Amino acid sequence: MVADATALERSLYFILQVLESAKNVVLGLNFVENAYKKGLIINTKKLSQTLGIPVIKFNPITKNIENLIITATKKAYKPSRKYFNVKYDDYIEELITFISKIVKTDLPPRFVALRILEEDHDFENLLSNEQAQIIEEKKKEIVSKRQNIKENISKTRYGTSVYISEQVTRIVSLEKTSLMKTPIMDRILLHRIWGPTFTLLFFVGLFFILFVIGGFIEGIFIEMGDLAISLIPEDGWIIGNVSYLKLLREGLAGCFAGIAIALPYILLFYLILGFTEDIGLLPRFVVNIQKIFDYFGLPSKSFISMILGIGCTVPAITSTRIVTRKNDRIKTAFMFAFIPCSSRIGIIMGVIGFYGGAFLVLAVLGTMFVAMLIWAFLMKLFIKVSHDPMLIELPPYRRPMINNVFSKSWLRMKDFVKVVIPLLVIGGIIYSILDQLGVTDYFIAPFAPIMMFLFNLPGETIIPLLFGFVQKDLTGAMLISVFNAKGNQLPLTSLQLYTFGVVACIGVPCIITLGMMFREFGLRDSLIMFFSVLLYGILIASLSWRILSFLM
Repeated sequence: MVADATALERSLYFILQVLESAKNVVLGLNFVENAYKKGLIINTKKLSQTLGIPVIKFNPITKNIENLIITATKKAYKPSRKYFNVKYDDYIEELITFISKIVKTDLPPRFVALRILEEDHDFENLLSNEQAQIIEEKKKEIVSKRQNIKENISKTRYGTSVYISEQVTRIVSLEKTSLMKTPIMDRILLHRIWGPTFTLLFFVGLFFILFVIGGFIEGIFIEMGDLAISLIPEDGWIIGNVSYLKLLREGLAGCFAGIAIALPYILLFYLILGFTEDIGLLPRFVVNIQKIFDYFGLPSKSFISMILGIGCTVPAITSTRIVTRKNDRIKTAFMFAFIPCSSRIGIIMGVIGFYGGAFLVLAVLGTMFVAMLIWAFLMKLFIKVSHDPMLIELPPYRRPMINNVFSKSWLRMKDFVKVVIPLLVIGGIIYSILDQLGVTDYFIAPFAPIMMFLFNLPGETIIPLLFGFVQKDLTGAMLISVFNAKGNQLPLTSLQLYTFGVVACIGVPCIITLGMMFREFGLRDSLIMFFSVLLYGILIASLSWRILSFLM
């Protein structure tokens, strides 16, 4: 495990939980130099004796990790036998002993009992109905109505963490040096006017970089794809009514289109995001934008989930657990319909921007932003929300580790490489087979008048939208495959490109996200969220093109 020496008491809470699970632990103490600059000196020997585990100082930036690796290797073969155990109130200890006797599991009984008392659903599922009833009766017998078991366990663990931290930390006085002064960047970023202004400029600059550099790289991939596909004859290897050479062409087209649309923008986005995380800018941006959330009645903590949503909506849905109240969680989840995840950024930049230009990108993003503000205002009227203050740590500015930035970017990108690219090939082949057999005509025909009436779009655009709901990264590639686009031309007008971008990007992004919503919010609430934002997105897209066509 790794602990932050500048905030040891916060790290110790989780360490004490892990020790309760009787795992074999070695503790690495990070940011020791930063703690010293703040006047904090940690007695690692005393901390090790208190916890009953090895504690090793290390610094990953200077590569000072040899002692940590050697110690961990030795302890893997000779684990510690005696760990520190938190002592809880007598009535809690009585319940721990009682539960430990009746629950049969291979896991440490004390750990299981504590997790059950803390209402961890995974551990509560270990109980039979009879056992759960017996435990509830025991609680009623010995627990006062004024006592909250879960809260008291947490308070005791936090109190113990603070006590241990105080015992092993020595505070030394520091002279007033430049280290104690507020950094120049914080004077700007935390200023009530300059902070939000700089934050806005950063995100505008981010999308500008994505548009310019990503567009240049996309053009290269598009040309490479056109060249590779032109080397394959259009017809041949015909078996029945299907040309297998055409299948090969469509598979390559789907692969190159997907890579060209998504890879430059997504990878570049993750690299920039990783850089801002490592350097310490991201938490400052959170502080600036939080004021806007308060105005629209959104819970402050939801911005953390929304930052995750810019990467992928699936983990963002899970992260709403940090929001305390159910109504607040639902309000947060609603907002993901308007937050462009990396896949939707690929559509906006790689399709709308590449084929339509920067103005259309701004138009789509602006429409999504306005739609989000209107939706937030409506939710403020109809969904009751209670405000909790947002407590967020502002880490010191640090020199980013280039290897770390690239490693994080790859971790976030590898699912695209391993899952999405094969799906792009399969999607192109499936569409080619259906098209050659004439099945797509029967499928498109019923939707053609609907798409034309609602969005002024050709009926064929229903195919990339449906493929996109299966996997959002497929949207752009399937659009190119459907219209057999070459170079930088698509048979859609600028207004149609804009409308397609709005339709594709407002709403629940994909079926995987919907599945995660079922898990987190239940069937009823998830379906309400899904259909309400779907209808709202259709309404916004339909009204937008009508208004713009009237003005133009």
